[in-house]
Amino acid sequence: QIFWECRQLEACETLPQGIPSDLMVAGDREGSGFKRWMQPIERSSNGVEIAPDRPLDSWDHVVEVYMRSQLTNGEDKFIALSGMAKKMQVVLKDEYLAGLWRRTLVDGMLWWTDDTDTPSRRYSPYRGPSWSWASIDGPIFHTTSSDLYGDFVEILEAAVQIHGKDPMGQV
Repeated sequence: QIFWECRQLEACETLPQGIPSDLMVAGDREGSGFKRWMQPIERSSNGVEIAPDRPLDSWDHVVEVYMRSQLTNGEDKFIALSGMAKKMQVVLKDEYLAGLWRRTLVDGMLWWTDDTDTPSRRYSPYRGPSWSWASIDGPIFHTTSSDLYGDFVEILEAAVQIHGKDPMGQV
């Protein structure tokens, strides 16, 4: 069964008009996960922006779920997540680089595979740089512990060349 959500509705194949709130997990009623970060940025009474705690956690979660899905066309990874990436870019006000974000590029590269159940591997043709999760097939996991080695890492340059017109599409 397929589930989907947008700002106005959370639905599934058996309940295409919407999932009743009494069937949803308590935390979802308040707008958790990726949907929570797509809400307009709030401002305090003195005009200061109130930023979400860590919107990248939601992005990482979406990527992890997508990578576990075992979809058939691996070349479509960037295309499939392009719409979400565009929305996230508005929230983060950051540059998208092959599935990662420029300001948090070191954290973004802290992903790993667990080959216990499903082996991951790189495929040809080229899908993305080796530092991007999109370069492989199989489940991935993120961590955010760059604080431990932040003084030892310096990104000198990072760039991707897009294939087509969509900056969040294939590279």
